[in-house]
Amino acid sequence: MKKALRTILLSVLMLAALVSTVQAKEVYKAVTAKQNTWYTPKTIDSKWNGSDFVWTNYRYKITVPAGSYVRVTFKSDDGWIEIYKTLAGQKEIMNVGSSSDSVKTYNFVLPKGTYFLRGYEKYRFKYQFIKYKNKANYKASKAVWLKAGKKTAVVQSRGHNYDRWYKIKLTKKKRVTVWGPEDVAIYDAKHQYVRVTKDYNADGNKHSSYDKLKAGTYYIRVFGDRPYGSYLPWFGSVSILRWN
Repeated sequence: MKKALRTILLSVLMLAALVSTVQAKEVYKAVTAKQNTWYTPKTIDSKWNGSDFVWTNYRYKITVPAGSYVRVTFKSDDGWIEIYKTLAGQKEIMNVGSSSDSVKTYNFVLPKGTYFLRGYEKYRFKYQFIKYKNKANYKASKAVWLKAGKKTAVVQSRGHNYDRWYKIKLTKKKRVTVWGPEDVAIYDAKHQYVRVTKDYNADGNKHSSYDKLKAGTYYIRVFGDRPYGSYLPWFGSVSILRWN
């Protein structure tokens, strides 16, 4: 009986020693992602190679050119992407999340360079680079005309996160509504502030004048984006501005 017990104990010890020698290897695989191509991200694969487990992390490589922001479109009820500066990076520099909408588009700014995207949950995504120029409309005297219904990207990047001014023209009395940026003000031709109410809907932030405004010229001021305290670095932001 004692001999059998010793045999069992020895077997257990040998098995424990064998298990302790098994190691999990973590590797990272870069998948070069092309613009305007739908991807269903792989997150992690686990395989036994005969001596240990190999955990393969897939990250999608993009190279951001200068003077462009990134637009990512999701097809999912949930899911998000973390962005890393290096293939095997352990701390993301930014994350991009989807909402409960089945299709959602996000725009964000990254400095020129190569980045790696890591996906979570089941969804599909595609991306593209959108070129932009920083206009000099940083004060009312340099405001640029903006037609009703026209969408324009307001890009706030490092060193260019200042106020942007736009001029609009009303041909008849109407209530003005502005969509897009979070911080917006409306002024009349004499630069007097127009009271607005603000709410949030599926199109983002919505600012509407309390009263119908008389025909004439008005100004839309988009305030410069100021980064708030966060464990993620601030590279900038993009908001799509339109009015009617």
